[in-house]
Amino acid sequence: MPATTKAVKQKKGFDLEEWSLQTWQTTLKKLKPLTKNFWVFAWVVIALVGTQISLLTNQQVGVYVNAAAFIALAGLALWRGQFRQLAISAAILPVVNMITLSLPQSSIFAQSMVFYDGLLVLALLYRFMFTLDTPTAFTKLSAKGYAYALPLMVVAGQILGVIGYGLLHNHYTYYNVSLPLVAASSVVFAIAEESFFRGLIQQKASQVMNPIMAALLSVILYTFVSIGHLTILAPLFALLAGIVLSFTYYKKQNLILTITINAAMKLAYVGLMAGFVFR
Repeated sequence: MPATTKAVKQKKGFDLEEWSLQTWQTTLKKLKPLTKNFWVFAWVVIALVGTQISLLTNQQVGVYVNAAAFIALAGLALWRGQFRQLAISAAILPVVNMITLSLPQSSIFAQSMVFYDGLLVLALLYRFMFTLDTPTAFTKLSAKGYAYALPLMVVAGQILGVIGYGLLHNHYTYYNVSLPLVAASSVVFAIAEESFFRGLIQQKASQVMNPIMAALLSVILYTFVSIGHLTILAPLFALLAGIVLSFTYYKKQNLILTITINAAMKLAYVGLMAGFVFR
């Protein structure tokens, strides 16, 4: 049969309804891996975003919302063993919020110090005391690899710092604190954020859901935490920084790289504030 005749018959036999159904089924098959355990993603987002919004509206109510979020996450950990590490990791945030609210602070900087110190201590405590037997995916870079990667991370962080300065130079919250102390604290904040958001949340989420959704979860939480705790990051800029940091961790699974970006970003911002605003 000539090819042209065969093509005409195929064209005449074309069924739009069948084609649409097949296309829809193919799309669903492609999306299925992406939406794996989406309900867990939603559970964690609702619990933790709710805690941060409650802190903005009414801190007294926020205490109860944080307690409820902790119970919800603890319930998830007890209900499904496969989600236990992610649920316990996420439960660190409401615990730190309640600790921060229970301790009187004289300034926003003191509040930030209590929050990030608590976040860092609990993240490291959980990671290195209770999950040492858990295999960890980690892309090891050679000395040559770090020689190339770390300078690139510093540059990426500095670029973000410049963008942050352009967006936030009128929203600095630590005017009464010495710049050397802010700079040193910024490094601690960077280590705390990466230990929690990438080292726990994104890593543990990647074990039970699509890595892209795990990265998105990290970005969402990182952005909303910046709303509830006024540091040198504002929400819109935190969204941009969170995307860069989560994408870097998604590609390299290396906290040294994301800590370098985060610390360079914060130090560049503080340096620009010192050079152009406070002089």
